[in-house]
Amino acid sequence: MSATLFVPALHNAVQEIDQRGAIYTKSSQICAYVDDVVIVTRSETKLRQVYREIEEKPQQMGLIVNKKKTNI
Repeated sequence: MSATLFVPALHNAVQEIDQRGAIYTKSSQICAYVDDVVIVTRSETKLRQVYREIEEKPQQMGLIVNKKKTNI
């Protein structure tokens, strides 16, 4: 049951970030599937910015990022 509720919550968090186009024409791209999220950026600064944006929305819904499973 929790996975059924988690996927729409994650989708909602990622959907609000403007990610139209491909990495060739912009500075970041997000790929999310089930409970995994991959952020591809052209710089570490942009990576941190997008990560903060993704982290804020789920926190408002009561979800937290597992720092032990996060890789940069």
